[in-house]
Amino acid sequence: MSFFRPAITLLLPLLLWLLFGLLPGCKPTQADKFYELTVQDIEGNTVLLANELKGKTVVLNFWATWCPPCRQEKPELEKARTLLEQEGIVFICLSDEKTATIQKYRSLYPDGLTYYKLNNSVKWLGIFEIPQTYVINPNGKIVFQHTGYNQWSSPETLNIIRAAKTTF
Repeated sequence: MSFFRPAITLLLPLLLWLLFGLLPGCKPTQADKFYELTVQDIEGNTVLLANELKGKTVVLNFWATWCPPCRQEKPELEKARTLLEQEGIVFICLSDEKTATIQKYRSLYPDGLTYYKLNNSVKWLGIFEIPQTYVINPNGKIVFQHTGYNQWSSPETLNIIRAAKTTF
């Protein structure tokens, strides 16, 4: 029995770490702060974000038109959207810029992503770097998050997003 004690002491923390998803970028947390947001669509209509998120797998991207990595990853997000939308995965982009600025960007770089304007600064949500992207499962848990540019259409990242559909 004493032989197993050191092994258990060493392996138990690792097992708990893996079991509860405490890998970087994979710590499950509640997305409540996002569900409570009231935002504006690019036509100026008020939208309760909970209606867009509840019960769905969502890729939620915080970005800005002035941010080079944000603009660089938009084609990646669009490609991922075209590959995953038919699987019921929703892609939402949120910015705290003026609606006219977002509209101008959309006219210059049209895509199928859904864009909303935040009523407050992203800093109000505790987001201090962009792009900041969250993958939220249908139960409202953040199962993956990434700061900075990402290749959203890479096979590895697509698999992470798909796995969110079944992560509880």
